[in-house]
Amino acid sequence: MLNPSALLSISITLLIHISSVLASTPELQAREIEAHGHGFNCGNFIFTRKDINLHMKDGCTALRYSPEFNVFPSFFEKSYLFPEYSDSVLFSWPVYFGSKRFQTGPTGYNRIVFTHLCELVGLVIVIPPKFNFDGEALTVCRQYEDVASQPGSSLDISDIKDELDRVNCSDQIMITKEFIMDATKRACSIKNLKYRATWKHAPRNLFASNELLIVPIPLLRKFTRKGLHIDTFIVVNTSCELQAVIYSDRDGDDYNFQHCTKAKILESPQHDADDHFSHQDVDEYDGSLLRESKKFKCHGIILDSRMIRDNLRAAKHYFRQNLSEINKITKESNKKERNYLPYPQKTLEGHIWLWPLRVPGSLFASMGKRKDQVYFLIGLNESNELTGVYHSIARNKRRRSFGRCIGAHETKNGSHRKVSLGPVYHNSIGA
Repeated sequence: MLNPSALLSISITLLIHISSVLASTPELQAREIEAHGHGFNCGNFIFTRKDINLHMKDGCTALRYSPEFNVFPSFFEKSYLFPEYSDSVLFSWPVYFGSKRFQTGPTGYNRIVFTHLCELVGLVIVIPPKFNFDGEALTVCRQYEDVASQPGSSLDISDIKDELDRVNCSDQIMITKEFIMDATKRACSIKNLKYRATWKHAPRNLFASNELLIVPIPLLRKFTRKGLHIDTFIVVNTSCELQAVIYSDRDGDDYNFQHCTKAKILESPQHDADDHFSHQDVDEYDGSLLRESKKFKCHGIILDSRMIRDNLRAAKHYFRQNLSEINKITKESNKKERNYLPYPQKTLEGHIWLWPLRVPGSLFASMGKRKDQVYFLIGLNESNELTGVYHSIARNKRRRSFGRCIGAHETKNGSHRKVSLGPVYHNSIGA
């Protein structure tokens, strides 16, 4: 797989609160994923529950603190892939290998999907339009059974028979038999004959024969910058016939070779392809703005009404929680904490509270270049009712001004036409 920089080349300045917020947020503590249990097999890679916990905390915190000009968290519009969560609002967040945290730049293919209540839904692989004739596509990652933490004996490839069987290499690589056979075929092709002189003898502590050679799998090494720290090798004899699969943790120039072992993924849940037509909006909303139309146009961008309603539902959930937090901060006159208020945030004019409209990553990429890109927020009044959709093309981090979008059926009565927010305070992850 290649890095889809064309899809996600937009500069991302992510707002993540200081670590004390993560530790003190009861929402995250109460819903933290159990560290043990099933992990996920996405393509050729593994994401353990322990690592997913770290990314979930980042994603859930960003949902409340990330400003409107950030791509992530993104609204996850293909909820039909997870029919058991059809009554929840879903968002997605990039996930890297191991404990590598979110950073600016290309984010790769893998995404965590979670609800607005910070419940893990699953992991998906994003397939960009340039690799798929029908546009951007998603593949749901499969869960795998717990694998032994200690490396086992040499794997017999003939034992890999079932379609659920996988070859597990440490805590990062889980590949299919077909992938291994294809890698062997490529390495042993006439085209790659010139590289055979660089192949090394197999480690004697794992194999008795000195006639075996190890061949790296270069495709997997392309993901080292995303946190991959495992080198994977096929083992072949002098006739270039596959004998085994081994791996090594990188430690400078030293290799600590271990055998890959057999693992098994779980059956994926079955659901009809048409399940997405049965999605029901279970939350009430102010229909005077959106009516029953499926689309809402603002500043030349067409927004899906369901996306607006789902964002409103998430905003309403955190609105009351924010009120109690803000009242406490104001009472204690803690100016530093006041700079890190979560969304929805109260406008400088008062009476209106704004929530960044989380849109799908594909829509964000089509909303203009960085210099003239349009950003959206939704507004709520003190009764927790929708006041409108607001937009801005300014990326100023000091005082941000937003104009209200007018629905096709509305008159320009001037009510709540312009609102503004104060400066953006942010910390990057790991700072």
